[in-house]
Amino acid sequence: MSDNLTPKQRQRLRTINDKLRYSMELTCRLNATDKELLSWCVEQDLISAAAAEAPVFVYTNMLLKQINNRLAQLGVAPFTADQSVSSLQQAQQGGAEVKSIRQQPRANRILTAQRVGSYWQIIDLDYRSVEPQQYREIIVVENLDCFYQLNDFELPITAQSLIVYRGDSVYGKGRAALLSQWRKSGKPLKYFGDLDIKGFHIAQSEGFSHIAAPALSWFAQQASVQAFNIDQANLLKALETKGEAGRYHKVLHEQRALLQQWLQGVPLLWVETNG
Repeated sequence: MSDNLTPKQRQRLRTINDKLRYSMELTCRLNATDKELLSWCVEQDLISAAAAEAPVFVYTNMLLKQINNRLAQLGVAPFTADQSVSSLQQAQQGGAEVKSIRQQPRANRILTAQRVGSYWQIIDLDYRSVEPQQYREIIVVENLDCFYQLNDFELPITAQSLIVYRGDSVYGKGRAALLSQWRKSGKPLKYFGDLDIKGFHIAQSEGFSHIAAPALSWFAQQASVQAFNIDQANLLKALETKGEAGRYHKVLHEQRALLQQWLQGVPLLWVETNG
């Protein structure tokens, strides 16, 4: 048996510890996790084998204290420690790494683009380091290839715009956490992505105030059936038909759309998603 406790065993101990705040002892009918936990206690000479084999067991504060002391002697984190943190933080807790519940290294990371002269510098950073008061707006870019080639697009951007990649399995969680925090500020949140049903639906349903688009006349003329994804058609009825964006939605009803990559070199403007 391992010197360390499993995440399930640790959770069981935390549950018991919470209940023992209001009583001196807790009598439990043993489940599979209890039996594994008590077997560990027997191996560590904390209880007798007979006590572990009984159908019920009495947990006490003294035993939980002994378990934490033994974990410390073994060089691993106490059961009260939150191990759903980074591997570096787990290392500070103790010598054992628990990959199954640790925080993924990029869980809080976002990919941003900042203009340096005539070029864009791509920066990977922790979203918690973003100070909302430094920015006027956040602009989220849907596709990574377009994000890396922002110079190819005529996107209205100010010096106080924070440009963020929408993310995938790598950067998606950090971006979602940042936007959840940003929405509380009431500042503009803008979307630059595909001008198809899914793109407009994301902009509308995820609380974006604006979506980047060319002039309506240009969009109506250039939108193509080649960019229309019939698999997205079920989302069409959810799009608002009123306001500025609604006029663009009418083109989508004709089963025509534009991909973000096709907007290179085209003057873009910010269209209110629900205005």
